[in-house]
Amino acid sequence: MSFWAFSPITTGSKKELAPAYMAVICQAVEKQNRTLTELTHNYSEIRKERSEVDAAKYLLDHLHAIVSPFMLDSIAACVAYHFDRAS
Repeated sequence: MSFWAFSPITTGSKKELAPAYMAVICQAVEKQNRTLTELTHNYSEIRKERSEVDAAKYLLDHLHAIVSPFMLDSIAACVAYHFDRAS
């Protein structure tokens, strides 16, 4: 028996379930990309227009929008990038 026989994505007919899971995964990735774009854009704008403290407060106020480790890593990289440039 192959690995795929035990995969939850392919339980039953591979041809029927795999596209449904792929669609859900693609939707989740698109939503995460939109959220990351919005958060990093707003963070950068607030940082330019006001202060680093206001920008950090914005991120803390919108922490609930971060739903995956990937998103958290991306936000941390954005903050670190701006911090390194300011130093």
